[in-house]
Amino acid sequence: MKPGQRPLNELVTVKYAHDIRTLRKCIHCNHPGIGPNMIDHGAGWYHGRCFVNALGRTVFFALPEEKVSRLTVGDLGWDLMKALVNRTEAK
Repeated sequence: MKPGQRPLNELVTVKYAHDIRTLRKCIHCNHPGIGPNMIDHGAGWYHGRCFVNALGRTVFFALPEEKVSRLTVGDLGWDLMKALVNRTEAK
């Protein structure tokens, strides 16, 4: 795992019964995630790190702000999050 990342099973926290409705399965790794903290792309949902592994950094950085704004450091890690923040600040 990259610095700052947490295991995928630690990224899913269900506090209330209605949180179950936001669970999605990542089409890259098949682990569950919280929909608002994932990327909806093409035929399914991806964790941020899985999106980068599957489709690459270039495609990731080309995503619109609304697709990446709720991703977390625990998912991406420090380096990728820092690059993402710098990309959005440059706009």
